[in-house]
Amino acid sequence: MKKIIALILASVFVLSLAACGGSEEKKEETPAATEAAAETAAEAPTAAPTEPPTEAAAPVHVGDTVTTDTWKIELTDAYTTTTLESSESSTAWNASDGYAFLILEFDVTCLNSTKPTIDGDAITDLVATVNGNTYEHWKYQYVSAQIWCHIKNTYLEAGLPLHIYVYTMVPSSAMNDSITVDLKLAGQPSVITIN
Repeated sequence: MKKIIALILASVFVLSLAACGGSEEKKEETPAATEAAAETAAEAPTAAPTEPPTEAAAPVHVGDTVTTDTWKIELTDAYTTTTLESSESSTAWNASDGYAFLILEFDVTCLNSTKPTIDGDAITDLVATVNGNTYEHWKYQYVSAQIWCHIKNTYLEAGLPLHIYVYTMVPSSAMNDSITVDLKLAGQPSVITIN
């Protein structure tokens, strides 16, 4: 009796596996069908690809504020220096030999309770261009209780302003050259020119 039940269970198991298995049928096309399809595709008019209109980057200067339903972002300073420092902290960093910090300072306030991130929604897509070279690796930091804190997927509570430092490294030989930074502030294409 046990053998019969084991045989029935094994049969049910094998049949259930066969029922669940998919089949890959290949449809064989004749050369005539392939040629007809190619002729039809060649005759069909093709639309020229259209790119969505790009929004012109708005120039942003020190003291300018960008405000949306979600953010209030003020550019408080933009400069190059060999030392990253703040009056709110006794800690400072010197740039590596041959390099300088390109620093953008912002006062950022979230205006609603949706908790969007600073580095994902408020200030994004930063690219600095100096002497034909681009720099895309930026760091975001703020100072709290004398300590420099990194911003990584950090959100702000509604109505609480935060002063942040967004920076990258550029050659120190470019400190007095014209530098442009393309970025998005609250999703709006913007450009900052330094020097």
